[in-house]
Amino acid sequence: MNTNVEEMARKHLGQVTVVDPVTGVNTKENTWETDAILAAFHEAVDSKTESEFDTRQASLKEHSEYLASYLDIKWWKYKERIVCAWTDRYPHFGVRDTSLVEGTHAKCKGWIRSSRGDLFTVFKSLLPWWEGAASDTRLISARNAVITPALLQPSHYAAVVRVVTVYALIEVVEGCVQSSLQSTSEGYVLWNVPSCPRSTMPT
Repeated sequence: MNTNVEEMARKHLGQVTVVDPVTGVNTKENTWETDAILAAFHEAVDSKTESEFDTRQASLKEHSEYLASYLDIKWWKYKERIVCAWTDRYPHFGVRDTSLVEGTHAKCKGWIRSSRGDLFTVFKSLLPWWEGAASDTRLISARNAVITPALLQPSHYAAVVRVVTVYALIEVVEGCVQSSLQSTSEGYVLWNVPSCPRSTMPT
């Protein structure tokens, strides 16, 4: 999605030629107008409330009436799937790509920046990203293996601690709290916080 929006912004707001570009680096850069509307677009996607989204959506017209209309027709009809105000209603643990493969592909393209290099150039370009990803994975695994937050130390978490990531478990427990608060007005209890969900929980 971001690539399509960026291509449309570049088409109508233009790019500038880079003077003496480094070999393997793009010879074009976005104009400030292009960068400005892309930043406004990302702010709209990151809106935490519906009213905030409405305000930011309207402000896009200040940058370009044409692109604001393009977004209204092509992308905002899917706002429930892409805007935080709606997607944050569901546990996604920070993963907002509609496809993990496409999301990783987009990150790799950002590091490579050009399709004109050979395989060794690709390897060198992606090496910092690979090393960073491996380091993050090792760190998370080490923390989950050694550090158990007090919230997850009761015995009923023993079967899942160090199997499910700490981040995911805490998100679930916090979701339990919210569910238990909401259920009181509906006449039944979904969760016994901070314990595990009851076996009699409605499905």
